[in-house]
Amino acid sequence: MFIPHDVSFSDDAAHYQTQRSRVETWYYDGLFDNGYSMAFLINIFKLGRLGMALTGLYLYKDTTLIKTLRQRLPLDALHASPAQPQFTLRGASLLSSHQDPSTDTWNTHIKYGDENTAADLQLTRSVKAWAGTTSLGGWLAIPRLQIHGTLSVDGRPIPVSGHGYHDHNQFPVYAPLYCRAYQFGRVSSGTLMTVWGRIIHNFGNEEHLLIVCTDTQIANIPAESQTLSIQREDHRTRFPLTLTLQAHTPEVDLDLTHETIGFHFLRLPGIQYWRAHVRTTGTVRLHKTTESFDRTEISDYVKFA
Repeated sequence: MFIPHDVSFSDDAAHYQTQRSRVETWYYDGLFDNGYSMAFLINIFKLGRLGMALTGLYLYKDTTLIKTLRQRLPLDALHASPAQPQFTLRGASLLSSHQDPSTDTWNTHIKYGDENTAADLQLTRSVKAWAGTTSLGGWLAIPRLQIHGTLSVDGRPIPVSGHGYHDHNQFPVYAPLYCRAYQFGRVSSGTLMTVWGRIIHNFGNEEHLLIVCTDTQIANIPAESQTLSIQREDHRTRFPLTLTLQAHTPEVDLDLTHETIGFHFLRLPGIQYWRAHVRTTGTVRLHKTTESFDRTEISDYVKFA
């Protein structure tokens, strides 16, 4: 059973250096007030003395992909700090973070791109971070970030402001031997945030994760108290287009529908990857707080090739 726990700032740092083999990923996304959105990833693949790093920036306008910038690099081209989330690429800062000890605020600066496509963003953790272990591996999440900065599209700077999400995942290189695919999504409103996931094993059974949280509270919904139903799929790819989530416990009532607005497909080494903009509607109660949702967020679906 997935059990979330508190994390320290250093838990979001790189760990692959001390492992003989590891897949480790850092994912950030943002949805902005002017209709733009973005996703930024750092992926590490390490097997013994072999390894590579992938970086990627994806820019969207009104949920449609408009710009992509991807790099495949030798692992030694990327330097990662084991003490804090910090990456340099061939000597230039790619992602840097610092913690304000007086407020426990985590601040991250992403600066990545070229003269045509780029992001220069400040991200601030606005809620508690948590982590846990799934059947796939380690999962650390910050359900909501406050983001402001600049995107560059065809060299034109575009100021942006909005909210986003971050997770940091670690799993073994042999994960495809027992796991066929996984999907994660989330939705946040004024006070409440919901993060969910499904891990699809090779023999057909699934592990479902569902967390409802606020700035200070975390409710982990046991699998037997939640229901995830796929209502509609893309016939060619089997990508879930519409799904419903329901949960009922003494502390939580949840009834949400996720409807895909648009998605795009990309390939990474060993995986097939779908990123969707999803409209989420419904209601969530945590203790005495009840909120209605009608939000557009981002959801990812990954299938091992």
